[in-house]
Amino acid sequence: MKAVSSDTVCNSVTTICNKRKNDLNLLLSQMDYDIQDIIMSYIANLCNVRVSDMLSSCDNVTIAQVRWLVWYALRQIYNDTYEKIAQRTSLDGCTFTSFAVGKGIAKMTFLINSVPQWGYRWRLVDKVIKRYKEEIN
Repeated sequence: MKAVSSDTVCNSVTTICNKRKNDLNLLLSQMDYDIQDIIMSYIANLCNVRVSDMLSSCDNVTIAQVRWLVWYALRQIYNDTYEKIAQRTSLDGCTFTSFAVGKGIAKMTFLINSVPQWGYRWRLVDKVIKRYKEEIN
């Protein structure tokens, strides 16, 4: 059996790793990330609620506030009308009105500026949004 130098082995491993890295980067660049789903899941985890609850008609104060944060984030991402945000977040059996979205966004704006916990949560969500926007530009 012929002896192989450690440099040859290292070069082979490096070549294979770089090829796999390039293949993975190509695959990732071809994927269409759905930022709305990512943001909704991130906010749900951040606030310890389920996505299905925050998009329901539940009137629990915490869940309603989390819903407002989602609407606020979607407004920042898409700069959509309240009607479009209502359509994006309405589920079968639970629809939101543009009035409710507008009111929720206004209330979240107040909470972000006056309640440290909501300001902190928004800064975390905003970082994710900014990274997403950097990636698509």
